[in-house]
Amino acid sequence: MKSLPQDVRGPMVEVQRFSSRVAPEDGCTGRVVDSSPGGMNFLADRHFAENTPVYVRLKIGGAARSRIVSEGDVRTAALGRVAWSRRIAEEDSPLYETGIRYFL
Repeated sequence: MKSLPQDVRGPMVEVQRFSSRVAPEDGCTGRVVDSSPGGMNFLADRHFAENTPVYVRLKIGGAARSRIVSEGDVRTAALGRVAWSRRIAEEDSPLYETGIRYFL
């Protein structure tokens, strides 16, 4: 993953396109920026098309996972769809902020 802005310190998250044929290039690792009961947004070096079905999984464990989940609305694993994805202007390292809406 490309370097993130210094003020982004959320938990690591893996996001994978959800389909019957999944290839390594269909996913990425990023950082959670914000979350709510209905979805989340994250920063990563990959663009996702709107309405793409995705599987989202936090990449932390143990006490850290329990603390983050109990303090907010971050789900440890979820299915959802891409609501939006936009490029964040960076000189040499394109980053994208992507919003996910959970299915349930």
